[in-house]
Amino acid sequence: MNAGARIGLYLAALVLVFGAAFGIARAVVPQSVVTDWQQRSEPMVTHTETDSPAAPTTHPTSH
Repeated sequence: MNAGARIGLYLAALVLVFGAAFGIARAVVPQSVVTDWQQRSEPMVTHTETDSPAAPTTHPTSH
């Protein structure tokens, strides 16, 4: 079997495995769990931007 055929079979197997996993998860995991997880994972915007960048660090140059 040549390399192209092996890669094609590998990709086809990946599609089947991930498709099966998605289908099983969709059938087994309740929608309420998904909704709760999505609500908890929403990003919290708590950072603020400073008006000026930090001062550059200078090092003494003594030789």
